[in-house]
Amino acid sequence: MCKDIIEIQKDYFNGKYSPPKEAYVERKCYPENHVFDENLSVKRNREMVVEFNEENKRKRKEYNDLCNKMFRQMQDDVVEYIMNTYSFSKQRAEKIESFVYAAKHSCMCDYFSYIDEIAELVDTIIEMR
Repeated sequence: MCKDIIEIQKDYFNGKYSPPKEAYVERKCYPENHVFDENLSVKRNREMVVEFNEENKRKRKEYNDLCNKMFRQMQDDVVEYIMNTYSFSKQRAEKIESFVYAAKHSCMCDYFSYIDEIAELVDTIIEMR
């Protein structure tokens, strides 16, 4: 079932296209000379820095992948809405979504309202042929 643009907007602002807060991973890396424990050797502290930084990098990548997946889901929902509402091909719907996102992503309220405005404009231009 295709979501209406208003439903997609509500889902966006209610955080349904964002990972849960507990999934957030801080970008934290320690310098090579960081000391975790003064009672351990310099060598062990350096090993711990490498281990921590690698684990943090892995977790951060997982978090970024999840963010990207959820963002793509929102884009897919918007594209599906455009396709169903305006009978556009997937390629045209993706182009409209991409154009509006590039122009309005700094204010997502505008993004959601301009989807219909631009889609209607494109539809009118196509009909004028």
